Amino acid sequence: MDLIQLAVDAQNGSTSARDELLLRIGPLVYARILHTLSGREAANDVAQEVLLAVMQGLSGLREPQALLGWVRRILDNIVSRHLLRQKAEPAELDDSALAADGSLGPHEAAVQDEQRRLIRSAVASLSPRGRADMRLTYT
Repeated sequence: MDLIQLAVDAQNGSTSARDELLLRIGPLVYARILHTLSGREAANDVAQEVLLAVMQGLSGLREPQALLGWVRRILDNIVSRHLLRQKAEPAELDDSALAADGSLGPHEAAVQDEQRRLIRSAVASLSPRGRADMRLTYT
């Protein structure tokens, strides 16, 4: 049975068609993700997320002939979100690097510490996308 027919049958409620469809597209999805991401663990997690999204959205697929393109779009969107989340994760701050410069007086050091605290607070309040944009702009 071809993928299009499996998609149609799965849309009509056939669990065996759904299972077969997953078995057939799963390796394709995993291979593409593994090629894009580094690390099998991340690829496994993202592949699972993609296949779940495919199964949840299959009933809304209007043109079963477009199955592979539709799956690829889902895959690309989820991989992009994964990469954005990776870039947006806050880096660990080295507290020793935040120590006030010994040449600064007590007032200047306090002002510098307060500025750093305000910047950290502002960055933490950004959305993941905002943090990613900020990192791309300033690093």
